[in-house]
Order: sequence, then structure tokens, then C-alpha cells
Amino acid sequence: MFHFAGSGMSHSFRLSRPTADMKTLLRIDSSDRKQGSHSRALADFFQTRWLQANPGGQIVSRDLAETLAPHLSNSTIAAFTGVKAADGSPSPEAVILSDVLIAELQAADQIVISSPLYNFNVPSTLKAWIDHVVRFGRTFGMNEHGSRKQRDSTSLGRKAGGY
Repeated sequence: MFHFAGSGMSHSFRLSRPTADMKTLLRIDSSDRKQGSHSRALADFFQTRWLQANPGGQIVSRDLAETLAPHLSNSTIAAFTGVKAADGSPSPEAVILSDVLIAELQAADQIVISSPLYNFNVPSTLKAWIDHVVRFGRTFGMNEHGSRKQRDSTSLGRKAGGY
């Protein structure tokens, strides 16, 4: 059980590793719209098909509109890179959340990310999530093959309007 609390937010997460034959899908939704979201509808369709192909599979959902990952701060970046605070203070709360997000990512057999396009780009909440899970030595790095273990992932994007 992981617990993250701070900045007016409090969230608990329970991660369990399924049995060897049970697959896990990590679903990341980043649309602020709950109703009428085309990207969420695509993710719903994908999830339904995934469950048909993986009976008994486990879905771990992360809704970035509900559980906000804070944008990186100087103290968080310093903690990510191993720089100790001059005053000896503990790592920022964002590092704890980052560790939880990475644990979800590493426990997944497959990942689906649904995202709308806002102002020609992904929502800032998705960018913040990416900033928390992309950490050298934890989720990427170099080995004799050039990179760490690959995961099966699907990115679903949707744009609307005249651009």
C-alpha cells in the first residue's frame, strides 16, 4: 500500500502483482472531460477489447484529471538526480508520488494512454505524469542492448475542432 498526501491532496494506492498468467493493463486517462470525451471513449473501447483478449486481466486506472501530478520543482529535480538538500530536509512529497507512479508502470504488462489535444499538445497533466515516470536509472537507462526492458504500450489521441 502506498499513500501520498500533501498540497491538499491525499491518495492511497494498492499495487498487487497478479499471478503469472494474469495480465495487467495500466490505463492512463488525461482528458479533463468525463462526459463526451472522445479519447476516453477510445480508451473504453480498447479496454473492452483488451479484457476480451485477456480474460481475468487486471485494470489499473490512473485518471490524471482526478489525481494531479504536480509539475516538477527544483527540489524534486534535485531529489531525482540524487542531490541532497543543503538543510538535510527529506525528499519532496513529489518523489513519493513519482515512486508510486513508477511502481504502477513497472507492474503493468501493457499500458494505454488516452489523451486529447489541447492547444496543439497533450494536456499538461499528462506531461507532468511523464516527467514523474521518466527517471534515469529507474525507468530508462542504457544496457548492453541500448535501453531497458520494453513494455507493450498504446497511445490513443483525439483532436476535434478545426486544427
